[in-house]
Amino acid sequence: LEHIFIDLCYYDYPDLVQNALQVLMVHHSTRQILLNNIRQVQLLTTKGQEALHERLYRKLKLLEEHAEKSELWIEFEDPKDFEICEEVEQILAELTDEIKTDTETLEWGGDEAANTDIQNVLRNLGAFEVAATVLELAGELDDDDDDDDDD
Repeated sequence: LEHIFIDLCYYDYPDLVQNALQVLMVHHSTRQILLNNIRQVQLLTTKGQEALHERLYRKLKLLEEHAEKSELWIEFEDPKDFEICEEVEQILAELTDEIKTDTETLEWGGDEAANTDIQNVLRNLGAFEVAATVLELAGELDDDDDDDDDD
């Protein structure tokens, strides 16, 4: 079918050529859109994978919610701010523990290996963006501490 439309592009009729080019463009752009969408899909085939996805999703959303309230991070004014900071630290520690798995073989550099399944779920949930926000806030917190030391 594609060859027929390409062949039509060689004709001396401008309307025919224009319509053939439009059909080819729509065909290829739809295919490209479909390929891009397929790359962004993650199949959850078991109940355990669904539960893992939901649990990680909730943790990331909570972490993102706390990170978006950066003024609470930077200025610890009341006990609630300290509770939020502790909760963020706890979530980060839990996520760090989730992405590692114990190995049964002796390997150089430790007895833990990457859990690629969980890392893929986190990547697809946008964990890198959330982590960048948290790291940016931690950097701002460190800058504020440095400014306070200069005074």
